[in-house]
Amino acid sequence: MALVTIPPIKQSTATMGLQRADNALQMMNGADVITEFARAVWTYQFSLVPQKEASGMLWAGALARLSRISNHFEAGPPGYNGAAYTATTLQVDGSGQLGIALDIKGAQPSTKVLQAGEYFEINGELKIVVTDCTSDGSGLATVQFEPPLRDSPDNSANLNTQTPKAKFRLATPESSWSIGLKKYYRIQIDCVEVI
Repeated sequence: MALVTIPPIKQSTATMGLQRADNALQMMNGADVITEFARAVWTYQFSLVPQKEASGMLWAGALARLSRISNHFEAGPPGYNGAAYTATTLQVDGSGQLGIALDIKGAQPSTKVLQAGEYFEINGELKIVVTDCTSDGSGLATVQFEPPLRDSPDNSANLNTQTPKAKFRLATPESSWSIGLKKYYRIQIDCVEVI
């Protein structure tokens, strides 16, 4: 699997979401049986602003490489400019943690360190904070997020709250672009997180 360097993403529209493997079965008596799975992946669809010829050609080359879906690229959440809290580096507090909550350390005491809707990256995994997270008097906190951790991070691993990214591949093994008037490239990309 090769990392493909892509030109800067300047999207005109973007949609990002989580895709789960959960299943709902409705029984004859009307009851629902819900089967939940821990697996969830990010999906990302975006349309680029029309690209002039030079940047359009760069995108075409990158997309041609990405049509081999064993290749991937890295991208952050659309429009995200980093967490509001920047005073200190937040770190994992203790090894062996999995699930949708993570004990962290290194925060200023009694401070909101992450708020709902902010993102962070840990172990190469992109997470979205689901409830505000405030540190205690010792600078310790528990952050709740989605999707669940796939791998347990090391003790004292840093949380990247400013430039979090995920690894994506094209959703299908094909790529295309259209070229309009004055050689402007129009490109739409549909991708899914690499696990």
